[in-house]
Amino acid sequence: MREAVERLYTVFARHRLAARIDGCPHCVTDEDEHLLRRSPLRELGEADLSRFVAKAITTWGNVDDLRHFLPRILDLALPGGGVIEIDTVAAKLDLARWWEWPMDERDAVRACFAALWRRTLDREPEERPAVLLLDTLATAFDDLAPFLDAWTARLHRWADHHPAVRQFADTAGTIVATSPTLRHPQVVVWLLTLLPHLELLFKEIEDVDLGLAEAILDTHDQLVLLRGTVSPR
Repeated sequence: MREAVERLYTVFARHRLAARIDGCPHCVTDEDEHLLRRSPLRELGEADLSRFVAKAITTWGNVDDLRHFLPRILDLALPGGGVIEIDTVAAKLDLARWWEWPMDERDAVRACFAALWRRTLDREPEERPAVLLLDTLATAFDDLAPFLDAWTARLHRWADHHPAVRQFADTAGTIVATSPTLRHPQVVVWLLTLLPHLELLFKEIEDVDLGLAEAILDTHDQLVLLRGTVSPR
């Protein structure tokens, strides 16, 4: 993930700090502005940037201002657990219409989220649930196929990716239990297309990790119920 962040710093270095970042006079103070300028970009902390992230584009600054700070914002947000949350950053990227940016900038943004996604799939659901990150990704990305394909690849190589299997079981269970029609339709269709694979996966895992195999069997049964209530598109 570090490599992807460093690429961001390099690509977005073309966006210099503006002499003045315009903001709503009732919302943004001189002290707020000072916080953005008191340290070099790489040394700015969450306390310096969190207010800007919350107000960027809507009441403080424009798209170019966001692009200047974006490398540091993502540098702070990607690890998780801090004040600046990745879902807020994704929402700001959507407002900024990042998909219209130059190709090298788009590729750098995608690389950061792809690195975060891979890292999440390699962690247990209790640490960082993939289902929540999927909702975040759906805010900024119209096409989730690259993320879902990466997950499918891990499921096919389950012996080296037990956390990805447990993330899958957790995600399927959560979606079935919480209004699946409100989820990104691409995710629901993807879950259902994996039903035949789950039967094979159960047989492969049963003699290796019974607990994981039972989770897969339960997931299979949940998705059968989901198939009965949702029409794939």
